[in-house]
Amino acid sequence: MNPDLNDIVFSKGKFKFNLRAAGLLEHNQNYLVSETTDPQADFVFIGGRVKFGESSQDAIQREFFEELHIHAHVERLLWVIEHQMPSQTERFQQIVLLYLLKTNDKIPSHTNKKRPLVWQSFSALKLANLKPNVFKNYDKLPETIQYWQDIS
Repeated sequence: MNPDLNDIVFSKGKFKFNLRAAGLLEHNQNYLVSETTDPQADFVFIGGRVKFGESSQDAIQREFFEELHIHAHVERLLWVIEHQMPSQTERFQQIVLLYLLKTNDKIPSHTNKKRPLVWQSFSALKLANLKPNVFKNYDKLPETIQYWQDIS
């Protein structure tokens, strides 16, 4: 997706960087993720780029409204993620702030981009082909903010 002029995105030659807010919506100990067309993953976190002048908490609430047409509220920050995505043409790196969210709104079956939404248990997320998969080494959501990275 092409960046909006207000998105926090930097490019220098083949190097790209962005700041992203993502959310994990919880309901009855299940968590909402989106299916993806990315050949390297089956699921991705719902979210998007943070804009200049916008907090990451405001960004994730905006993204859930834009993508799912729901009002979600932030419970707490779960992970700070430094993620590198492989590409043959560029080096792409991002910082993702992953939040736990809740809502009372009805959840659609698809995003605004027609990607199916799937509820997964924590144990299913541990085994899922989710990028980035921050759950692998946990048996439940962490009680404190965690740091995860795959920069090489």
